Amino acid sequence: MKIAFDVSGTLDSEHYGVAIRYLLHHLKLLGHEITIWSNSSSYIKDFIEKYNIEGVNTMTKKSKHDLEPEDHMDICIENDRCQTYLAAKHIIWAHEVRNGKTVLDKIVDGSYKELGMNNVKD
Repeated sequence: MKIAFDVSGTLDSEHYGVAIRYLLHHLKLLGHEITIWSNSSSYIKDFIEKYNIEGVNTMTKKSKHDLEPEDHMDICIENDRCQTYLAAKHIIWAHEVRNGKTVLDKIVDGSYKELGMNNVKD
């Protein structure tokens, strides 16, 4: 799966950042395509340097209209509930990732759709 993680307020959150970074690390180990995105490329660069993260894609956030539907992320982890325009098929809200292992299990077994919101309009 293609999974994007927001930086500001999500990966760097003092409330859920540790659990979300756990999730990122383990999804990467399982072979998922990980993208770290933000509205600011400097946030991405600073975060990657601070946590010495390698082997991930980076980009500024994309809207549904910026990418073809087949290029949308399967899932994104986001803290800002107003950002439903993001190019992701499903959004898991950062506050739902209080336990990275629980969310990891839900992504692996496919039951993650009970979290967050489906971001695809029929």
